Amino acid sequence: SEGGELRLRAHAGDAIAIAACDGRMRSGSDDGPIRVWSRASGEHERTLRADEEDDDVPTRVCSLAVWEGRLISGHASGMLRVWNAAAGECGQALAGHDEAAQELAVCGPRLLSAADDGSVK
Repeated sequence: SEGGELRLRAHAGDAIAIAACDGRMRSGSDDGPIRVWSRASGEHERTLRADEEDDDVPTRVCSLAVWEGRLISGHASGMLRVWNAAAGECGQALAGHDEAAQELAVCGPRLLSAADDGSVK
């Protein structure tokens, strides 16, 4: 850490999504799992992995957002996953889009997602 800069290195692929909430950062990448970090120390706390993932076929994480205390992840498959941020468990998998869910946005009580298929939901 130089000049207050904090560098986190734990993904095998490109880090392409990040979300912060409740003293933690979450990062997602081409390698599939979501990494959870302490914002204060930069320590890796846990790795979130969907049940259907295995090391041979990672599900690329394209986007992350925190919504109503839950972590939402958008994936290359078009799937959206709803995580219990405190427990680190995937509570729900939603068939969101036909192609990669590239963007997530929170607008008040609503979660919006946009995908490579041209749809916004």
